Amino acid sequence: MSKKNILSVFCILILMCLFMNGCNSEITTPNEEISSDEADEADENELFASVESLEDNLRNICKYIRCYKAGDRDERDSSIEYIFQKFTEYGYTPSIQEFDIYDLSYSTSTNGIPNLGIFFHKNPYDEEKIGNGKNIIINHTNNKGNQKAIYITAHYDTTANTVGTIDNGTGTVVVMEIAKIMEHYDGPLNIVFVLFDSEEKNQQGSREFVRNMSEEEKQNTIGCINIDMVGEIDAGEIEIACGRGEYNILSLMLADHSENTLKTSHGVLTDDLPFYYGKMPAVTLTNSNSNFKLDKEPDQFQYIDFAQLKSVTDFISEFISTFDEPYYTETLNNQRIVNSNTSEMKEPYIENAVFLISEAKPIENGYDFETIFTYNYNNTTKLKITRNLGKFYAENDYSDFEISKLENNEHDIVYYKYIDNETDENQLIYYSSMNYGIMSGAFTKDEFIQILTSYQNYVYFNIQ
Repeated sequence: MSKKNILSVFCILILMCLFMNGCNSEITTPNEEISSDEADEADENELFASVESLEDNLRNICKYIRCYKAGDRDERDSSIEYIFQKFTEYGYTPSIQEFDIYDLSYSTSTNGIPNLGIFFHKNPYDEEKIGNGKNIIINHTNNKGNQKAIYITAHYDTTANTVGTIDNGTGTVVVMEIAKIMEHYDGPLNIVFVLFDSEEKNQQGSREFVRNMSEEEKQNTIGCINIDMVGEIDAGEIEIACGRGEYNILSLMLADHSENTLKTSHGVLTDDLPFYYGKMPAVTLTNSNSNFKLDKEPDQFQYIDFAQLKSVTDFISEFISTFDEPYYTETLNNQRIVNSNTSEMKEPYIENAVFLISEAKPIENGYDFETIFTYNYNNTTKLKITRNLGKFYAENDYSDFEISKLENNEHDIVYYKYIDNETDENQLIYYSSMNYGIMSGAFTKDEFIQILTSYQNYVYFNIQ
């Protein structure tokens, strides 16, 4: 073969190599097709969080202090601009909900309030206006009017003099990453992402959001999954914090989804609280042992566990993508009774009674579960005591109730009403600022009052 022919064959072989294998080139022609395996792998990767994306968003957001105070507002607005840019990249149209921030104190805005009407009043005690808040709201493009809604939330604001990497840049970027992963979600739920301002000033941002929800929206809500202070090194496991520590429909389903690896604990006074007080199921995912002192550290990134941030993101995304609607409906419609969350709901000590079991069942739309304690009283009579949060009863009429006070303690007052059904199920309805419920069994009024006194002593000295 001539040198000329050899050279021609050699050139043809090179061209064939380039055509068939691309010679590892990164250049892609417009008509190039991706194999089905490659496409499946690409789709699968889109369903999981990216550590690189989480870190990039966290570093960009936490360049700035995000506080309502006058000197920090420009920095806060720079963070908002970045968040808007990223959500737009992810295929969403974010919007702002503006509101006034008032100088509300802790005691007059959360646990210290006498009823929920005051909690949802914008400024119940005519406090001074100290700033302007901006909630960021993002509705999923799949949302339809007839679907149940789930809210994925976090607060993006900080206190003064900190960029709040842990509190709560971590929660903010988890919400953003969930939105990125679920851009193409087309399932049966409406998804609303909300980043709240002014959580650090007694949850005024989330209260504003819930205050503006219609009754129809509230009734159509499956729940709120709030993320606050996650992914901190050596801060313990992730836990589900909610309400008074008893299950609600959302915390129960999340615990089941985790195969009960996530503990359910008492609420932590963050942005799930207004949803709970608005009678909607709500939880906060948080580290069990956060170090709040780290918020003032100059370099907070050294304390971030990005693997845990990814794990939390993937867990929530998978929970929503595979939401078990039949289980949800059956539990509520049939008032399914489950074992109580005994790690938080310790049985009250009742004199002359032996504790048997504690159970729980959903209330209304599952915003809370009623705890049910069962005893054997004096070895002969069954006694049942239900417990619920007192604030939910505060608006009821109890003007015809009698009053029970602890000896040497004028501050702990319990109102009660005896109902004689002339059966084995006589009842004593009780209400205090902390809790309310019904005691039932074949007891006389005097016997119920003895039981109530024992119960009241336990609650006052062990639950406060």
